[in-house]
Amino acid sequence: MNRRIWYIAIINAMLLALLEPSIGGGIKHFIKIFYQTFGLVFCLFYLFSFLPVKLKNILELSFVFIYAIIGVVEIFLVMNFSNTLNPIFFDTFLSSEPNEAIEFMQSYFSFSVALAVFGFIGVSILFFYFPIKFSPKPLNPKIYFALFLIISIAIFSKGTRYLEPNKFILGGWFVTIKDGITEQNSYLNEFKELAKTLDTQMKKDYNLTIKSQIPKVVLIIGESTQRNYQSLYGFKLDTTPNLNVLKASGNLFEFIDTIAPESHTNPALAKLLTFSNYENSQSTKWYEHMNIIDLMKIAGYKTQWFSNQEAVSIWGNIPEVISSRADIREFTRVGTSLELKNDFDEKLLNLYQKHKVKADREFHIFHLMGTHMAYAHRFDKNNENVRYFDIDELKDARLDIYPNGDKISKKGLREKLDYINAIAYNDYVVSEIFKLYKDENAIIFYISDHADEVYDFREFKGHTSTMASRYMIEIPFIIYTSDKFKSSNPQVIEKIKNAQNKPLMSDDFIHGFMDILGITSEDFEPSRSIFSDEFNTNRVRIFSGKDYDKELKIDYPFASPSKIYLHRTNEPKKMVDFKNIYQNFEIDVHFIDGYFDVGHDGKKYSIGLNLKDMLQIAKNQNGGGYNADYARIWLDFKNLTKENEKSALKELDKICDEIKFDKSNLIIESSNYQSLKPFKQNGYYTSYYVPYYSKDDLSNNKDKIINEINQIIQSGNISALSFAYYLYDFIKEAKFKIDKNGKNIDIDLLTWNGGDDYNKNSNTKAFYDPQIKVILAGAKKKGYR
Repeated sequence: MNRRIWYIAIINAMLLALLEPSIGGGIKHFIKIFYQTFGLVFCLFYLFSFLPVKLKNILELSFVFIYAIIGVVEIFLVMNFSNTLNPIFFDTFLSSEPNEAIEFMQSYFSFSVALAVFGFIGVSILFFYFPIKFSPKPLNPKIYFALFLIISIAIFSKGTRYLEPNKFILGGWFVTIKDGITEQNSYLNEFKELAKTLDTQMKKDYNLTIKSQIPKVVLIIGESTQRNYQSLYGFKLDTTPNLNVLKASGNLFEFIDTIAPESHTNPALAKLLTFSNYENSQSTKWYEHMNIIDLMKIAGYKTQWFSNQEAVSIWGNIPEVISSRADIREFTRVGTSLELKNDFDEKLLNLYQKHKVKADREFHIFHLMGTHMAYAHRFDKNNENVRYFDIDELKDARLDIYPNGDKISKKGLREKLDYINAIAYNDYVVSEIFKLYKDENAIIFYISDHADEVYDFREFKGHTSTMASRYMIEIPFIIYTSDKFKSSNPQVIEKIKNAQNKPLMSDDFIHGFMDILGITSEDFEPSRSIFSDEFNTNRVRIFSGKDYDKELKIDYPFASPSKIYLHRTNEPKKMVDFKNIYQNFEIDVHFIDGYFDVGHDGKKYSIGLNLKDMLQIAKNQNGGGYNADYARIWLDFKNLTKENEKSALKELDKICDEIKFDKSNLIIESSNYQSLKPFKQNGYYTSYYVPYYSKDDLSNNKDKIINEINQIIQSGNISALSFAYYLYDFIKEAKFKIDKNGKNIDIDLLTWNGGDDYNKNSNTKAFYDPQIKVILAGAKKKGYR
């Protein structure tokens, strides 16, 4: 039998089994996937056998080579990030500068990773060249044909199921690479097309007013800087002496609770520098929004961009594209360099002096390399203006110990030291930029794109949403004001002081930026400006599908993210069994004889379980001391009718009053949207249960279905749509909107994917979709009703 078939089947099954949480589960998954892959590749190679021998061998060897490459990449990703190739990793690769990509590989290519990768390569070579004395007689061609027919029918009777990413890893790679390149190429081309009209149309069409005349406005964009390593924010070592002095003088104001919406530069800056944000990023592309440079140009500012990052990326990136909108754009390096050392950020000081252009009103952006990996290359060891630290000082401050008491590895401590010294150097650079404007009437905003986790609680450094932690997004946000600015803008200074303790996600930065400058436009929202009295301090800040304030900022005790609820929790035992895994649950109910009966199948199969008892259990469970909101419950109301809607509402209100269960923690779902009206009017969150449409329905009656759902939304009776996961693409493509406070916004979406547990559901595109508010996951344990 062809060794090439065996090799591909083994590698495909092995890679897909790597992420299984248990060894037993991994073995079972390996065996299942192996047989499926073997059959698929056997059929493919059987077809190749009818081609000329040379072409047949080229095609077969190409598949083997591709799988060898996939194996190397996936082993690298799994060992470093506990995940396989996904759109986030690929987008990061496409938008990386060549130098940055090399440093990335170097930073994560540890001894253990090298051992695994070269071990894999060695075993692969041995697999093909190790002599095995096994030469069975070739089967009769008719038998091969019969096998081909049987396997083909078995496989392709399921459609393309066996080509899906969770069964055939090459399929996942193809989709990821195709979509990544298409999207990246799309935004580059579309932005260029939009740019053609910006200069001629924006001043005429864009509604903007400006109340103040601040002559110098500066934005410094940091890179990978975590505020917890700055003494300005309480770090044990004095890493920001210059910023501390400016704070003491009253010229500098730090904001203590700012996070980034993303952990990678491209998507983070797309939201920082435009009106794109977490909530609207699914329905509109970032480049369809006004950007900060064109905004300032329309406001009458001469715009200048100074960067210490390379002007060329592997494919093209967002800061590169947005910077092209500036009147003047200068880089410390022309073209690209593949050296592993960058010029230090202080070179920006000379770049500014050399290329600055005087105007009545100026807007300058400095884009730093900041504290980006590799950290040892981010600071000038010979700079005598910076006080650097050594290993002993870290140990004296007990920075060599994790919060649980374990010791950080020698390698980890060395890299932590480099990061701390990069922070110290960054303090010098930022303060020197401030000095450029100290005699001007100027205001300077400094904010980092995202942060880096650096051996803060585990053996890991860097940033990736697949291993989300608070340390990847807790960034510094600082405002510096010159003495002239302070004396002439006392009201602005007061607004700044009043906002320092407010919670901010940096996708709202542009609104606060405009507020301070006295600029308003059609895109400006006071509720998103941290300096406005209307600022929404209760906004849910989501990173990587998780609520930062409830799941990342504190020690969240549940295994499943709060966005994922346990499906069909219809008995107390199931709720109790999973109390440490899930915070939130879905319960099926029927309203029978004046009470809510818990169960999926109605009165005939009732065990007399009252919803009140289940809600009491849910309320009492606290996940081992978790003090945030108690469980949220999705109620699948199976028999809501016009006849029982009022009595059901009265009973549910009574339950909530008696056990003090907050009605805002309930989702009321029904296919009878008319009868959801009194629940919605009484303050409940309601959802329309979208029917299980067949593929034929979706194909032949698509417009009719969309119109019907839109009419249901327009009734005003619902807050959300809930649907089976297979309808996800259809629902997203329909772009359903709902009126909220006079604005048409994306309607909330809820879905169920009970065939998969929370682990698998947390790796779906729906989990990272801001429009999806809840996913129902299944439980592998059986025996529940």
